[in-house]
Amino acid sequence: MFWQTNNQPAGGALLRAEEAHKVVGFNTTDMTLQLEEVKSYRTLDPGNPESLTTDQNETYNQMFLQSINEGNLLAVSRSNGSASVPTTGLYVTLLNTKKSAFTANGLHKSIGIVAITYNGPTMKGVKVLGDKFVPANKTSIKVDFTNMTAHVRWAGTGFKSPKWKPSEYQETDTPGRFKIVTKNKNKTYTMEMVKLDLLEAVWVDKKEELLDTRINHGMEYHTFQDEDEGP
Repeated sequence: MFWQTNNQPAGGALLRAEEAHKVVGFNTTDMTLQLEEVKSYRTLDPGNPESLTTDQNETYNQMFLQSINEGNLLAVSRSNGSASVPTTGLYVTLLNTKKSAFTANGLHKSIGIVAITYNGPTMKGVKVLGDKFVPANKTSIKVDFTNMTAHVRWAGTGFKSPKWKPSEYQETDTPGRFKIVTKNKNKTYTMEMVKLDLLEAVWVDKKEELLDTRINHGMEYHTFQDEDEGP
């Protein structure tokens, strides 16, 4: 997987196997992931296949996600025997809702897409698709599974005065989904993470209405339209 480097603060995600596809939308109501085929791309440096550029002059860097190893899993089990540890990968987000989306008009009740990786027993969520508060390529969430402490990064518009807020990690009954709850100014904000594997891929054509507006135009989402800071 790759994250877009020349489209801040929004960023973007590109999935590459035999073919390359750009993530151009998602909808958790019908659990779909909209993908656009990238028909032409090349590495920026023949000696560095970890970076590439597309025919639309979009540049991407490869992301290397670290899984939690057996030793750290054992440490987690000793500390919190019943804790479920999320697997590495990309996750779409829902904020205070059961329905979120990313369309040509921006993010709706979502903070974007995060990549889950590990540093020892600590899970980190790095934004691949960011927003006006916390942009792409910034760590957004942290959970230490040895003591079950969680933190979510909040900031003002333009990543102004970022700070880590104490939060609570919550398991769900569905593998590939988990929640993190943060209290701020007498309000409760529940973020749910849903792994991309649970969404059905739908291929779209760049001529469709979905793609008439590019994703870097503001990245507003209704939950925080009147707030001066957010995750």
